[in-house]
Amino acid sequence: MRESEALYNPFVQLAIGAVFWTATIMYVCFAQSAPAVTADCLNVLFTPWNILADLSGLPRAPHLSP
Repeated sequence: MRESEALYNPFVQLAIGAVFWTATIMYVCFAQSAPAVTADCLNVLFTPWNILADLSGLPRAPHLSP
């Protein structure tokens, strides 16, 4: 198996995902700056929804502050 093919292996993808989500959860739970960073990330994710809401009249997502 070549190196590039390893990323298509579902077990490798599962392992990478588990490491990523474990690190993310640990950061959110233990870092003092996590609330601010989490709020900023969610605000970035809400931006497309808010643009769509402004154009269509749907309710806007909340703006989060730490």
